[in-house]
Parts: sequence; structure tokens; C-alpha cells
Amino acid sequence: MTSDDNDRTPTLEDLTSEFATLKSTRDTLAGEIKQLAESLQTLKAESKQEFGTDNVEELETLLAEKQNQNTLLCDKYAKHLVELQDQLEQLQAATEQDDDGRDEDDAIEEELE
Repeated sequence: MTSDDNDRTPTLEDLTSEFATLKSTRDTLAGEIKQLAESLQTLKAESKQEFGTDNVEELETLLAEKQNQNTLLCDKYAKHLVELQDQLEQLQAATEQDDDGRDEDDAIEEELE
């Protein structure tokens, strides 16, 4: 575009074309807004049904509580796994100490005597 193009007064044809473009953009955006509003209402209804609220602040608080609970449960589970591993190692060590070439039946018989 030259400076002459910028300085000239737009014609009715130019304005009509620009109007059509703007109208098309407006219509497209209006459709998207309607679709997004419907999606928002659906999501709010689902949130209210599943979590008892559709309030963003309450949902954030609920999420933080659930994350804290999850962290505590993961810690508890990890400790339990460590305890089980320790017990398995103790059992393995005890089995190795008791294993002096006798088979299991002989060991049980001796314990019963």
C-alpha cells in the first residue's frame, strides 16, 4: 500500500466489504460465545452434582483438601511398604539362618518334639 492508498477516502464498496467482514466475525464470535455459555452451564451443573458446589473458591478449597488427604495417604502407604519390606527381609534372614540342610518337614518335626 502506498501513502496515496492511505490518504484516499474509502469508497462505498470498500466500506461495504469491511462491514461484511466485521459482521461475519461478529456472527462467528456470537456463536462461539453461545456455545461457551452452554458449556459453562453444563460444567457448573456437573460440578454441583459431583462436588456439591459450582463456586470456584469452594472448589479450590476442596481440591486443596483432597490433595492434602492424598499426600497423607501416600505417606502412610509408603511407610507401610517399608514396614512390609523390613518384615520380608527379617523373614528371609530367619529362613537363611534356620536352613542348615534339613528339609521343612524335619524342621517342623523337631519343633513339635
